[in-house]
Parts: sequence; C-alpha cells; structure tokens
Amino acid sequence: MPDTNAARRQFLQLIMLGMAGYVLGGCKSEGQLESEFRNRFLQNFPKFPRFQPGEHTAVLHSPTSYSGVALVVNIWASWCGPCVYEMPSLQKLGTFFKPEDLQIIGINVDKDFNLMREFLLRNQLNFPVVLDPANEMLRAPYLPSTFLLRRDHTIAQVFVGDRDWSDPSVISEIEKLLAIKRQVPTKLPDNSPRADGLS
Repeated sequence: MPDTNAARRQFLQLIMLGMAGYVLGGCKSEGQLESEFRNRFLQNFPKFPRFQPGEHTAVLHSPTSYSGVALVVNIWASWCGPCVYEMPSLQKLGTFFKPEDLQIIGINVDKDFNLMREFLLRNQLNFPVVLDPANEMLRAPYLPSTFLLRRDHTIAQVFVGDRDWSDPSVISEIEKLLAIKRQVPTKLPDNSPRADGLS
C-alpha cells in the first residue's frame, strides 16, 4: 500500500521549492519561474495528489468522486483579478463536453466563506467547489493555477495564469491533451456575451 503521507510531504516540498524560486528568482522572469514550477510538478507528480483536507478545509467534492472522468481543476480566489476574469469562460468550457467526459472543479482559497459563496451566486457559477481557505491542500504559489487531468487523473498539463477557456484554440488543446471530444461547436452566436463580460 503506497505511503500517501510520504507522497503528500514530497508534494508540499515541491510546492515550497516553487514558492522559494518565485521569491529568490532574482533576474529570472515570471514566465521562467512559472515554467520551472510546471516542469517540476509534472516530473514529480504525474498523478494528481489525493485530497487530504486539514482541520480548516471543508470538502464538498473530491476528484475521487469522478472516476473515469477527465478533470479541469482550477485554484482560485474571489479577490484574485485574473481568477475573476477567467471564471465565466471556465464555466462555459464545461458546456462543450459531455459530463461523463469532462468536469470542472474549483479549489477556492478565500478565507471568508460568505465572500466566496456570494461570488458564485452573483456570477451564476455552478461547477463543484472544494473549499481550502488555508491553501493547505496544494499550497499553490500562483493564482490562478489550473491542472488538466486525464480520465485516470494523471496530470496532462499545468497552466499558470488566466486564459479564455472558451477560446476554440484552447478547447482544441484540451481535446488533444485529454483525448476527449467536444459535443457542440465552439463558435459562439454573434450576440453571445464575451468571457470578460464586455459586450
């Protein structure tokens, strides 16, 4: 039986190295630091770590509940501007795929549960959310950070920073990385709202 505690310790050490690199990187650009964090993660943790919530973590949903389903796991906060920007398109991404092929899961690190809940209601976001106010499950050094998990929950890719998840080129990349196919065209009607909320 694998030592999940040892694996979790190794995972946290990796994250702390990423944070140290961000602080001590000196002349390295933000893009270089993000690339190093992503590469170290993929090399050391091909499979997404199981959630082991601590005292202050309220888990509503867990990847273990989605056996055989590809996942997009997004770490975010309501006070994070780039996170807020990409939320509508992240939810829209889920509509392009069948639920048995792809699910969106958010990991929210807000310390105020009510602020997070109000944000979800105000923006009509309905994908499952894991509450981690202490950021202790993954200790992500960057927000937003997004993990693409294959059906067996091995990690296909890690993205750092915001993006328009409803963009056709992004959807095509997800199809290729996760070996899944969209169920509806990605071209939006002319009167469809933009992902950034602008008309």
